[in-house]
Amino acid sequence: ELKSYYDEHQDEFMSPEQVNVREIQVATAAEAEKLAKQAKAGGDFAKLAEEHTLRTAAKSRGGELGFFTEARYPELFRVAKDMKPGDISDPIPAGGKYSIIQFIGRREPEVKQFNLVKKRIENKLLRQKKEDVLKDWVEEHKKKIKVKIYEDRLASSIDKSKYEKSPDTSSTR
Repeated sequence: ELKSYYDEHQDEFMSPEQVNVREIQVATAAEAEKLAKQAKAGGDFAKLAEEHTLRTAAKSRGGELGFFTEARYPELFRVAKDMKPGDISDPIPAGGKYSIIQFIGRREPEVKQFNLVKKRIENKLLRQKKEDVLKDWVEEHKKKIKVKIYEDRLASSIDKSKYEKSPDTSSTR
């Protein structure tokens, strides 16, 4: 049953597109322009990244960020997705800083392996079965048991002052 669901719903188990770039992150647009010109003129991008990038985690790897999705670095991803290996970008404003990227590679979306999503499918199908059983039980009992709702008694039992709208003065947006 799990495998059958997996086979019929593979679109639910796609890994997103990913890109890999080298990045030089700097504080100013002027510095980014200068470094972009150096890199595009044939400068060693990895060496420039080691010397200038503010992203310390990537400094020792020559600025390489590793494969990432749009959710991780949206501004960089949007530029990188249209690049070819070796291409160098113009400065990209991102997070109050400026980045120049050199495109390394891309991973296209692909279906995740069954063994990696099996537990997720199992949980989904189990939850659905529980909901179906409860729904069937309720429907069956609605047929057997007649319920009469006394609207007037119900209304009189509610403390309406708890539900009246009052101006919200606590919010300061």
